[in-house]
Amino acid sequence: MIKIAKFRFKHAVMNAGKSQELIRTHYNYKVKNQNVLVLTPSIDNRNGIGIISSRTGDKINANSVMPGTMRSWLTNYFDNNEEDVICILIDETQFFIKDDILAIKELAVLTKDIPVIAYGLKVDFKGELFEGSAAAIAIAEEINEIETVCAFCNSKSIMNLRFDNKGQPVREGDQIQIGDSEYKPVCHKHYIDDNVRIIV
Repeated sequence: MIKIAKFRFKHAVMNAGKSQELIRTHYNYKVKNQNVLVLTPSIDNRNGIGIISSRTGDKINANSVMPGTMRSWLTNYFDNNEEDVICILIDETQFFIKDDILAIKELAVLTKDIPVIAYGLKVDFKGELFEGSAAAIAIAEEINEIETVCAFCNSKSIMNLRFDNKGQPVREGDQIQIGDSEYKPVCHKHYIDDNVRIIV
């Protein structure tokens, strides 16, 4: 049977362990001395440019790519690197644009037969799909959810709730606001509860 590369999208809410799973997957390839291409959007510089870090403290280096430039970046990479890439891992997929995701699928999966595992949020704090995530859902051969529980109960968390500097829920604002402590994973019940608060 001919093995055909796939684009896999693994989505989750905040604090569910997406980066930790990416780092673990990276480790599994590296212990076999296999070349893995790791990509992260340049706009996410919380841990430094080109650094992917989990909340457990593990870190790996990644290639920082400006959203909107993935097609030219990958073309240049493949033209100038002879080493075989076994797999491509993508962190914070939601911050890339639709053409970035299409470029990865076309240039890596379809042309080079390189499997891709993309990790990211599915929806923003308003419950709306990110452009990158919507594109990943549309073109993925496989979609998986990394589950976690609500920050306020033990129900399954399905939403990301943003809080202001007073610990109160935020319902309006820019879709992209790079942060960490101001977001909590919540179930739908606590997502719509205006009385939830966090200590800041």
